[in-house]
Amino acid sequence: MKHAIDIVTHCLTIEYKSCLHSDIDLDQKEDLVLDPMAGGGVVGDVCRRFGRKCLMYDINPVREDIIKHDLKQGIPKGAKNADFVFWDPPYYKIKEQEYGPQSISAPPKSEYMKVFENAAECFAENGIKKIALLMPDYYGKNPDENIFIDEYIAQFKKYGEWRILRRVHCPLATQQITAYTIATRLKTKTLSWLARDLIIFERVNEYYNESEMPRTGALAL
Repeated sequence: MKHAIDIVTHCLTIEYKSCLHSDIDLDQKEDLVLDPMAGGGVVGDVCRRFGRKCLMYDINPVREDIIKHDLKQGIPKGAKNADFVFWDPPYYKIKEQEYGPQSISAPPKSEYMKVFENAAECFAENGIKKIALLMPDYYGKNPDENIFIDEYIAQFKKYGEWRILRRVHCPLATQQITAYTIATRLKTKTLSWLARDLIIFERVNEYYNESEMPRTGALAL
């Protein structure tokens, strides 16, 4: 849990902005942060610590401050035009049994990846300014099931409204590589994933007055 808090903390502080040399402006108390798949609510806890507003949603809420909602149904009205989205979705079939049949990871790979393409469109059309997507590579028993970070990025590029500000490598804390995990990997002769990537997207037209610009086709990222 501490590792997740560290990542979110970096995303929400000016120190993180400075070390990335980017313009992730989350210094104002009125900034609205959206967590569409909140899980245990870490993002909301950190937002409260730093005095920022946060809306948390999940298909299976585990706390009273997490609102029941399925991202596949779009973004709730109150979350539109959020300044920042922190999205830590299910990592495909990793922990599949814990998430249940309603999870976006339950369907086949093609449907799972379609969720990211649709989300890229939904976030842009609802005025979201920046997105932080936290994902690892996924290695399945069948190589055809493998999913690499670049494939998630490609889903956002399809819509053409997003560009990458930064890609940050986030190694897992050593405490998360348990003896059980090591024994399982030795038995199955597979490698464990030891890190995730944090991809920071920015909406292309954020700094332009779109009402004064003609809408064109997909923009190259």
